[in-house]
Amino acid sequence: MGAEVAPEEIITSGTATAHWLAERYPPGTRVHVFGEASLRTALTESGFALADEDVEVVAASIDWGVTYEKIKRACLLIRRGAQFVATNLDPTRPTRKAWCRAPAR
Repeated sequence: MGAEVAPEEIITSGTATAHWLAERYPPGTRVHVFGEASLRTALTESGFALADEDVEVVAASIDWGVTYEKIKRACLLIRRGAQFVATNLDPTRPTRKAWCRAPAR
């Protein structure tokens, strides 16, 4: 595209989520990640502790290896009181559901 951009100038939904959480939670807050490695990296670089139990936050992004067990764990943590934060909705990601939507009337 011709734009010259340094890596530190790129903000992803994961880095935006880490910044948003850092405004609301102190370093060391336990966060469960339902998503890919890039979200884990953004959160650990912001000082959060990744965990699978006794968490204050469940942060979700796309997970190409989603399983029933991952969904179950996240849901149970949320039901136990963890704040649920989704990095973004991606209406442009092509899925069968997106293609099968009935046209608006």
